Amino acid sequence: MFLRRSRAYNSSACLRMDGYVHSDGYCYYTPNRCSLNRYYASCQCYNYYTTSYTNATCINIRGSYYNGRCYYNSSSCCCYSVNGQCYNRMTSYSSYSSCRRLGGYYYGSYRRRCYYNVF
Repeated sequence: MFLRRSRAYNSSACLRMDGYVHSDGYCYYTPNRCSLNRYYASCQCYNYYTTSYTNATCINIRGSYYNGRCYYNSSSCCCYSVNGQCYNRMTSYSSYSSCRRLGGYYYGSYRRRCYYNVF
């Protein structure tokens, strides 16, 4: 539920406040609990957000995944950083099909490895 509305914010400013721009031209938002240029999600403040990280990557970098966005303070990966994502497990000599069954990313032609997540 949004508590306020305003036409004073453009769409990017509205998005930074985790707001919603309605077809009526208003930005509907809840006043930010964070300092300027920070993002509020899941009752915490974050420095950054992206739509390119998966939910699993977001968990692995200690972020919060909400509404298709990963909110985070550091993109430092705990374990294996591959293909623009962060995985917490790796196994060697896995087949492509068994890797896909794990929801993993299969990489390599000589040293075949499967990167995947277990929570």
